[in-house]
Amino acid sequence: KPSSVESSLVMDDDDVVDQDAIMAEVDDVEIPVESVTNVLYSWGKGIQSLHDDSEDRSILNVGDTESNNAKVASRLESKSILAIATGQNHSVCATAQGTTYVVGTNLHGCVDPNLAEGSNCYRPQLFESLSSVRVVQVSCGYDHTAALSSNGSVWTWGSNTHGQLGHRINNNNNNVNRDGTSASLFEGPTRCRPTGMALGKGRRASVVACGTHYTLVLTTHMSLLACGKPLIAGHRELSEWGMPKQLPTLVGLPLVGVAAGDGHAVVITAHGTAFVWGENRHSCCGREYPAELTVPLAMKLSSNQSSSLEGSDGLTIADELAIQDAACGLEHTILVTRSGRLLVCGNNNFGQLGIATSELKSSKALKSVNHPNGGRFVSTEAGYGHSLMLDDAGDVWMTTQNGIECILTGKSALAIAAGGNNSAVITAAPSGAKLLKRQFSMEEIEDPTSIVDAVHGMIEDLEGGKGNETNLSQEIARKSEELLRYPSYLNSLFVNPKQLDTLFERLLHACSADVMQELARAFERGLKGGLDSLRDTRLIHPEAVRCLLQYILFFDIRRDESIVFDLHGETISTFCDTILSLPFEGYKALHSFATLHYTGSLFVKMLVKPLLRTLNVCASHTVDENEVEHFNPSRQAVPVIVAVLSWLYAMAEEQNLAKPADFYSDAVSEINVDTLFSDLYSMKRASPHERSKHFYITQHPFLLSPGCKRNLLQMESQVSQYKAMIGDLHMSESTNDITVEPFFHLEIERDYLVEQTLECMKQADPKDIRKRLRVSFKGEEGLDAGGVTKEFFQLLSEELFDINSGLWSNKYGDEMNWFNSDNTWDEKGYEMIGVLFGLALYNNVLLDVRFP
Repeated sequence: KPSSVESSLVMDDDDVVDQDAIMAEVDDVEIPVESVTNVLYSWGKGIQSLHDDSEDRSILNVGDTESNNAKVASRLESKSILAIATGQNHSVCATAQGTTYVVGTNLHGCVDPNLAEGSNCYRPQLFESLSSVRVVQVSCGYDHTAALSSNGSVWTWGSNTHGQLGHRINNNNNNVNRDGTSASLFEGPTRCRPTGMALGKGRRASVVACGTHYTLVLTTHMSLLACGKPLIAGHRELSEWGMPKQLPTLVGLPLVGVAAGDGHAVVITAHGTAFVWGENRHSCCGREYPAELTVPLAMKLSSNQSSSLEGSDGLTIADELAIQDAACGLEHTILVTRSGRLLVCGNNNFGQLGIATSELKSSKALKSVNHPNGGRFVSTEAGYGHSLMLDDAGDVWMTTQNGIECILTGKSALAIAAGGNNSAVITAAPSGAKLLKRQFSMEEIEDPTSIVDAVHGMIEDLEGGKGNETNLSQEIARKSEELLRYPSYLNSLFVNPKQLDTLFERLLHACSADVMQELARAFERGLKGGLDSLRDTRLIHPEAVRCLLQYILFFDIRRDESIVFDLHGETISTFCDTILSLPFEGYKALHSFATLHYTGSLFVKMLVKPLLRTLNVCASHTVDENEVEHFNPSRQAVPVIVAVLSWLYAMAEEQNLAKPADFYSDAVSEINVDTLFSDLYSMKRASPHERSKHFYITQHPFLLSPGCKRNLLQMESQVSQYKAMIGDLHMSESTNDITVEPFFHLEIERDYLVEQTLECMKQADPKDIRKRLRVSFKGEEGLDAGGVTKEFFQLLSEELFDINSGLWSNKYGDEMNWFNSDNTWDEKGYEMIGVLFGLALYNNVLLDVRFP
């Protein structure tokens, strides 16, 4: 039966669970655990700490924990503690049964809104307002508190003056009137009851962290929601005041860790990068200036530290620099690397950086601090003027004015907490059990790696004929859609694109035609969802943008022409618009990752070919029996697809990643030459401003095959020759007869082929050169119907491209021509070659010349 305090719980309409789900937690099947409880140590201010009295406690007899008065002998002693948190004014803990205990000064209701304002709760007491919610993690702010439940919802209570509780506020809620008030001046109510944060539909929390007047929530989809003071949570319109929202520059980052301090915050990505923002007091953000970081920036490394990076793509980071945990204090920051050392910055007036105050007063840049005994730190917590560290041996270390000292050893510590001037530690039970165990069931959350492994496993079942094909295909489609729907998932995976290519090829080969169509629908839904989540964001970090490159491969589902996919081109249009709207930093990051990782055949196979196939589909058309053309409904996407291909072509040309032939489009090359020439004619007549506003396919000649270019050039030459001929019309004044000379005549002696050709070209009227060429050899009879002209060009090219002429070198082999850099005496030879090329192409003659 629900508790009598159930009515005090409020769940926002936008949250992830409803009231039925809340009560379902109470009926979960219990998981038996040892009857022996773990041990809680607490020290700091008596009223605000997890003590059973109001006495201030300190760590005495460092290293001698048997006589340490920090060990808690209280009503919590009989409880198996699952999670702890402590702050400047209060502390909170959650037990293995999911119940919550609170203690401290009830500032604005942060301990219990039902208690008097400012009253003191001297002993940890059961927080009955959450008795029907099973809590797995807790966090304390300055005057508010947050609890994460087993179903992924977040409950907050206390002060909401800055919107830090993430509650929806309207004119009819809590008697608050916002009419005519600006968002920057509006203040919310205090002493708010526990209410579910409005996380948004489908979102579940995995971690919650409270700072001073703000709250950060890390979701199971590796994204961050923030609410509270604008410097941390961003500015809001009045209609969205206090609502948790994502920060635009963090969208897409695969976030796995979060830390909240007094005025600054840190998030950690799956690849080990730490991003910081907020107040930069005493350079706690790892840089000397500015005074405030309004957007998250990567923690700044020194030049010596940067040299330890394993790659320049921002993803492959050495263990000495890859961050796995972080803590933010009042004016300092502590980072724990995967190698087990600390990187610290900010104020060190109390030795909170782990460096003796006699050696360092503050640090404007990250400094390295090693474990005193050569061990590895695994996690850290920070108070206002002190820091705690837990190492891989289960020992707890604390910063002092003399550096880092061990305060609990041999106790197998499981969790640590620090906040304000208070600290707490959970150690293993005397029986030796070294796990924090809960006594209730909880739905397992799939991480991206497990999703990929599951897909590979189901593909193996399909290939081996195991299981039901329909069920397997539906589950594969569901998981594939989930990977695509959340960019952070993709950004945490497939650092080596070959892994994604392998998975995609296995999907194509293992699935039947019906399964492929189901898969295509899942791909389309996932891509639309993922791209929609990137709207109104600012993708500037390498770890956030590379999902765009991964998305391209999934458009290659069109490899099978029977598959119906993105019929109206909406998905590919949105995708291309997302790439084309990237800020400079995002473009640079994407360029760097593509050139570093999509090497060899991967660049063409995973980036170019899928877009070319999509372009071919969108640009295709049919002609009915009445010779009426019918264009593909996705034709609208052609300009943006071509724009992205232009970007890839420039990249390939710069880095030698692909051949020109890899970009030829069959659909574009098959466009009627008259249509192409009309496009070319319009493009040439257009001003630069008009060209920027209109799309001309001929402005992107890399898509045209050599045959198509030759036909287009031939038509252009014919039109030009015709204009030249018409412009040379003459009318006799006496007879009114019209005469016209349609040809440019060139009469040459075979023995002086080069010299006479060059001389004739110099003396010719430029208008005559634009006419069709007709060649004759002196002393030889015969009409030039094209054969003599071809012979002329052949003889001329053989003489000009002879290696013995001194104009060319064979540095690329005997079959290739390249310029001789030592040739300084025959400038006319190169001039003649330019004339030869121009004249030959203009007259539709191909020369047998091979350049590298």
